[in-house]
Amino acid sequence: MKLKSSRLFCFCHGNYGLLNDSLKENCNVKVIVEFTKTWNYDANGYSSFVQNGEEILRINPVRNAVTIIKVNKNTKSFVKYINHLAGKNKRYFVELDYIEK
Repeated sequence: MKLKSSRLFCFCHGNYGLLNDSLKENCNVKVIVEFTKTWNYDANGYSSFVQNGEEILRINPVRNAVTIIKVNKNTKSFVKYINHLAGKNKRYFVELDYIEK
């Protein structure tokens, strides 16, 4: 496996990610490393993975968690809108995309 890209994210109240139908995952494996200290699950802000219009995986922010996901060109992802229950908390995570050599 070869690292294709890495991105650092910071989300807080009012933030969200868009699900874009024209974007395709160009990786085989996605790794999410969570750095969020505490999180109220009722605030949403989870990462959602979708295939063919149906959610196949939901990743809630859990401190020091590492999630490894096998994805394909039909897999799309987004971060759910973070509501007022997040308060001043912020969600920090790194997303690493790997491709097969």
